[in-house]
Amino acid sequence: MPDFSILTDNFDIYLEGFLNTIYSSVIALIGSFVLGTVIAIFRISSVKPLRWLGSVYVEFIRNIPLLLVVFVFFYGLPSLGVTLNGFVCGTVGLTVYTASFIAEVIRAGIRSV
Repeated sequence: MPDFSILTDNFDIYLEGFLNTIYSSVIALIGSFVLGTVIAIFRISSVKPLRWLGSVYVEFIRNIPLLLVVFVFFYGLPSLGVTLNGFVCGTVGLTVYTASFIAEVIRAGIRSV
């Protein structure tokens, strides 16, 4: 019979991690929806530099793994003098990454109408 005492002894740590995951997901969802909407507007804009900027953002970010985006925020920004904690780096990385997918969904929805 497996010993589940490690789960019950550390329940508060697991609960804190679960709640942090929920907070990060909700913040990233809201942020990526706002950023994705802006990028989608750029993508359908009649202004060529905005359309180009939106296209480059979507194509570049969508082709990078999420873990690499988070690593850039966590390990790359301190080399530039910007230090953020892990929660913020993970949330911002998830926001930036997910915004490119949401931008494509919004752009496709607008184009289909």
